[in-house]
Amino acid sequence: MTTSSLNLRHLIFMSDSRALFEHADLDKPRKEHGYCVDDVARGLVLLERNNSQDLQLRELVQIYFDFISEAQSINGHFANRCNVSGIWTSPAEMGDHWGRALWALGTIAHRDPDRALAEIALSKFDFSAYHRTHHLRPMIYAGLGAAEILTYLPNHAPARRLLRDASNGIHLPHDQQWPWPEDRLSYGNAAIPELLMLAGHHLADPKLLGEGISLLKWLIEIETNND
Repeated sequence: MTTSSLNLRHLIFMSDSRALFEHADLDKPRKEHGYCVDDVARGLVLLERNNSQDLQLRELVQIYFDFISEAQSINGHFANRCNVSGIWTSPAEMGDHWGRALWALGTIAHRDPDRALAEIALSKFDFSAYHRTHHLRPMIYAGLGAAEILTYLPNHAPARRLLRDASNGIHLPHDQQWPWPEDRLSYGNAAIPELLMLAGHHLADPKLLGEGISLLKWLIEIETNND
């Protein structure tokens, strides 16, 4: 049992002493598919936002953190996939998993009660936060990590630069019928207005804040059907 406010039994069941398994067959982990930073980073964000002091969940935080730390390369990129033997099967690069790793590290730096762990996470964030990519979602996810840091370190220069660059990469069309920055909706959609609102708040930019609020209202409306 866990004292968490959420039921995290499946998350626990999907994890072992190395990380969080990437895939499941209903309630059973598909161990042959191994692990990925994409999912481990999201697991870390979930655990930190849940703020549970349950010992089993605190152990998972450390396991997930160690996995992401191992994935970080000497040039600040991240490998994504690892098999059950602990062998990394993908190169270190800058896909969505890079952005999600920075999101997780920023969230730990802000929220974790173990301030020694939080400081290590902040240093690892800084080590990778100078990179940039023209792909939208990695920058969005990395920007969410930057916003976490700015919540408690408002003058943290690497986070401010990253958040600004992430928000500058969102190009909204002047079209009231389709104000979305892409030709179609895909995945992680709500992260885009969230990033705009956070950037507007932390960078004291009311235009960004207003754009984020308007875009979120549009997204809720277009993705809602019969309440």
